[in-house]
Amino acid sequence: MLATRHADASVFEWLQRALPAEGAPLDRPAFLGRYAGVTRRLGAAKGSWGEAERKELHALDVLDPSVWSVADVARCGLILIALDALPSDEHVAFATEIFRRGETAERVGLLRSLALLPDPPRFVELAAEACRSHVQDVLEALFCENRYVEDYMPELAFNQLIMKAMFVGIPLARVHGWQSRVNAELIRMARDFKAERQAAGRPVPPEVALIEDIATRGQVS
Repeated sequence: MLATRHADASVFEWLQRALPAEGAPLDRPAFLGRYAGVTRRLGAAKGSWGEAERKELHALDVLDPSVWSVADVARCGLILIALDALPSDEHVAFATEIFRRGETAERVGLLRSLALLPDPPRFVELAAEACRSHVQDVLEALFCENRYVEDYMPELAFNQLIMKAMFVGIPLARVHGWQSRVNAELIRMARDFKAERQAAGRPVPPEVALIEDIATRGQVS
């Protein structure tokens, strides 16, 4: 596991105890306990990845390794191994359990991993639930430098996500591929949002102008 290069052997052994032997069932309580304890063992700082490691992460379809901590990478590896040990029809329920039981760092690790999980469209409801969070780190884990938004969010959920990003101050420049998903309903929502802000004498986020510019140029999906 790439993350264990940034930890001593005892951490690797500790993580291994969360995982099933080949062909054995997953011990869920043990797994969830280890998953929760990853930050305590590996820290929360963003990964100081070397060039070779960044290439490895890119090859695994990680969009921007710089926003992933060592703990995020470890959690992603743990989830992938755990899902491989479970029947496929239990994957969504198990991922949802991780999200609902987890604290912020645990949720962040899961959301960063969504596009890397087997059959990612299955987790759309989980992503939509995450959008309702009021925790900035949780929102940024899904919204920012994460290809799940562009590739898998259905239009209604995508529109709501973009509006929430503007409302909480997340720059659309961090939402991967958002321009390709701009649609007529999102333009209407953005203009209504602009009118409401102006009527209340409140500043309008500059991202509204970006959406209107796409509308003016006719580049609407």
